[in-house]
Amino acid sequence: MAIRKQKIHKDSINLYRFIRLMLGKDISDRQIAQSWKMDEKNFHEFKEGKYPVPRLGKLAELASALKLDKYIICQVAEGVSAQKVYNLYKTDNHDGLIKLMSDHLYKAHKSVTKQWGQYRDLFNNANDAIFLADAKTGEILNCNQEAEILLGRSRKEIVGMHQSQLHPLQKKDYYKKHFKSHVKMGKIVETGIQQVVRKDGTIVPILISSRVMKINGKKVIQGIFRDISGQKSRR
Repeated sequence: MAIRKQKIHKDSINLYRFIRLMLGKDISDRQIAQSWKMDEKNFHEFKEGKYPVPRLGKLAELASALKLDKYIICQVAEGVSAQKVYNLYKTDNHDGLIKLMSDHLYKAHKSVTKQWGQYRDLFNNANDAIFLADAKTGEILNCNQEAEILLGRSRKEIVGMHQSQLHPLQKKDYYKKHFKSHVKMGKIVETGIQQVVRKDGTIVPILISSRVMKINGKKVIQGIFRDISGQKSRR
């Protein structure tokens, strides 16, 4: 009988490399596992790529332990070169980090769109906020948990809103025009730095990648919003 090879999780190895780059060699794996509240055996397997990248909650804990924005950790966890992210971070190259986030967001959007019917879990557990809006009316039809966190609103509050209500009121006309333009283009569209407004009135800088698609025969526009406030705050 053939022995089945164990799957190697390259993203886990990449994330471990980043942790080591950030912490150096003086801290032991045991100390890292303890600070991350991870079982030592699981951490050892994670280090060797035998254990998958933990889910978002654990990544947020790691970001807190390393005193980093969670979106930097999420990038590395999704396969962006640990060395590249580390170099940009250590040289305070904020524009480079934002560009890296934008490029990776584009690739993530292609993946989510391509696999939509097969992997609904990608939508619900994505590291970025995702909104689905009626391409004709602009009404929000669905959103994921990260969208709730981004806006400080429940899904029940968000669904039914007009897409322009996600953004600052004084820029309502701009975002309506922006939305129609994206619908017309149809393909994946990336934007420069945009803004959303939280329920408490806080303005949050974001990157947006949007694409028109059909779900159950209905034409919708899917928008992936990446919070970059952690990068902007370092300027």
